[in-house]
Amino acid sequence: MKRNIAYSVLFTLAGSALVAITLAAAFEMAKRDPAFCAACHLPDGTTLHAEKNRLFRERPPRDLAALHRAKQPGFSCMDCHNGRALEQWLAIRWEETKNTTVYLMGAYKEPNRMKAGMMPDDTCESCHQSLHGEHSTFHGINAHLPRIKFPCIDCHEAHAAGDPRYHFIDIEKMKKTCIHCHPNIPGIFQYFKMPLAAPGNIAP
Repeated sequence: MKRNIAYSVLFTLAGSALVAITLAAAFEMAKRDPAFCAACHLPDGTTLHAEKNRLFRERPPRDLAALHRAKQPGFSCMDCHNGRALEQWLAIRWEETKNTTVYLMGAYKEPNRMKAGMMPDDTCESCHQSLHGEHSTFHGINAHLPRIKFPCIDCHEAHAAGDPRYHFIDIEKMKKTCIHCHPNIPGIFQYFKMPLAAPGNIAP
């Protein structure tokens, strides 16, 4: 009798684990489709990430995320929001779990900022291994190397429409980062004396 109970418990646990693994795998596959990330509805009836999703698909691209998708067909949200190292992967999965719980409680709203943990520098640098060159005057300054203390997304916001000639950098947002080290920047200072790249020839 006890053996039968033990087998029942064992099979139940194994079955539950198999279901959990299958659901997790299906969830990971679903997240490869950008439409999945914009499938939920907010309490006011609007769709989650609706504006981000619209810009992501727009051509010609008007934000940095859309530029990545235009240059690499099949590029999806998870190419950036996935985490390369284990601790990043776990941190992002925790954030997903927390956000899903809050959403199911009916208290979720459209995020107004990106948490650095959801878009760590390692993600950017896995593709942008070299930050030197004529298209990157900021990163070409020795004083800014080998690594500044601000995350990439402080200047390079992925989902904000901007000017492609300047890699979609929001200058007003960038100024707030610059003044941490350069508090006396004059108001007439020109952050970009010339476009970083000609339209249609933008370095990734």
